[in-house]
Amino acid sequence: MANQEMITSLKAGKVADFNAHRVEHPDEEFNLRGANLSGADLSEASLSEADLRGANLSGADLSGADLRGADLSGANLYGADLSGAKLTDALGLETAQLIGINWFNVRGVRREIVQASHLLTQATIKFTD
Repeated sequence: MANQEMITSLKAGKVADFNAHRVEHPDEEFNLRGANLSGADLSEASLSEADLRGANLSGADLSGADLRGADLSGANLYGADLSGAKLTDALGLETAQLIGINWFNVRGVRREIVQASHLLTQATIKFTD
């Protein structure tokens, strides 16, 4: 279960406090699994090694965030800003929702993931009866 105190802090835009807590407690597990952080300002957040499986990060500002080694399996990143984020060794990007993402200057992501995201963003699907 996700740590509600961490989620509340991040939703309130207290990224500096969150980052300081991470420095003070380097061995603590950061479980944000299934958290609703939609639209949150998480720029420069220290989310390395965090469990973000199934988290709703749609429209979140993750610019400059440290997501190295984070598990993003099944996360919703629709429309998120990942510009300048560090994603080296991040897990689960293959199963995350990656439509409409700003990938500018992202580090540590395989080219195939970014290309697939752009193709999904540009695709138009029309169903007819």
